[in-house]
Amino acid sequence: MSNILKRLSNASVEKDDRSASPVSSYDASMKETVAMPTPSFSKSNSSVITSDVKFDGEIEFNESLTIYGSVKGSIKSSGTLLLEKGASVDATINAKSLTVRGNFKGKIEAEEKVELLSQAQVIGDINANRIKVEDGVKFVGKANINSKKTK
Repeated sequence: MSNILKRLSNASVEKDDRSASPVSSYDASMKETVAMPTPSFSKSNSSVITSDVKFDGEIEFNESLTIYGSVKGSIKSSGTLLLEKGASVDATINAKSLTVRGNFKGKIEAEEKVELLSQAQVIGDINANRIKVEDGVKFVGKANINSKKTK
């Protein structure tokens, strides 16, 4: 932190060149010092609903979505949905695949698979081709495993 302040103070003390913008000096010094955080997901078409977001309505997406926040309504996707630890979702979900680490209440239709990871809490019905349930999951509802493609 002191290195950043030192660079900022040097940037403002540099030559008194009226053509140089203080912003450009600031930007140049900051580019060397501050690195942007790298997202934890690798796909460039991934979307995230952060923990401070509360959403009520319909969500549709094609690639992948990670939810840390609160969602109520319906979620439709031809891609992958991840409900992270801390997420609270009360919805009807229709997706290609779903992984749950957070809290879910509603109905799930998955074309491929549903994974319930160790801290997941799920209340509702699941219809999928494959279902994986880890130790520690709290599940109340019905699970229907189809050998055919779900609609």
